[in-house]
Amino acid sequence: MSKSIEDLFKCRKDVDKVLKEFKDYWNRTQNIPLEKAPKGEIAKTLYSFMIPRFQILSPEYKEFFSKEEVEEVKRREREGTAIKKEGGTVVSLDNTRFRFKGEGFSSSPAVDKHFSYYSRNTLLGDIAKTKKGNCIAMTALFTALGRRLGLDVKPVKISSSHAAPEVVIGGRKIVMDPLLKKVTPVSRFEKPPLELSDSELFVNAVRSKKFIERDFKNVSKKKRLMRRRSRH
Repeated sequence: MSKSIEDLFKCRKDVDKVLKEFKDYWNRTQNIPLEKAPKGEIAKTLYSFMIPRFQILSPEYKEFFSKEEVEEVKRREREGTAIKKEGGTVVSLDNTRFRFKGEGFSSSPAVDKHFSYYSRNTLLGDIAKTKKGNCIAMTALFTALGRRLGLDVKPVKISSSHAAPEVVIGGRKIVMDPLLKKVTPVSRFEKPPLELSDSELFVNAVRSKKFIERDFKNVSKKKRLMRRRSRH
């Protein structure tokens, strides 16, 4: 018998807690008992439940950026001199591009494609505890919760760098992506999403975590060296 996705990540108790939160959310927002609800309504409510509560986690910028750099980004924001691009405000500091995201900052893929996430936000147990995670963690959590709720859901690969959950409702395959806040029937994709097994999703999460930790260490070391040189 194959392991459930929460057992692969060894976080069943953490998923149990989030499932209880969802059931409380359902009771507050829906008039029909969860046991009698249509699958489509459950999927829609689970998607709505995750969007405001589970968001992407930027790197802890205080460990990576100096106070002067943070103030410079904020100054450019106030003056309107930062470059405006879809997905955030991009500014250039010390030949490194940063994307402004709410209260924190995330490095752009110009530095390293893996560093745009913090290492603890790739695993299912972490997003269940912190309510923050990247596409892998969100897909894993949506899949785990959806299956507990009786949904036919599986992780799929949308592109070379993005995963999302796919739900089958009334025979229709629909990608419900809480990270990008998009609900898209599979029939609208130019190329059908590639199905991922639970094991493949788990391996990708662990591999991504290692890449991020390595890149964070390498980039931080480089920046510390640059600052040391600038003082002389």
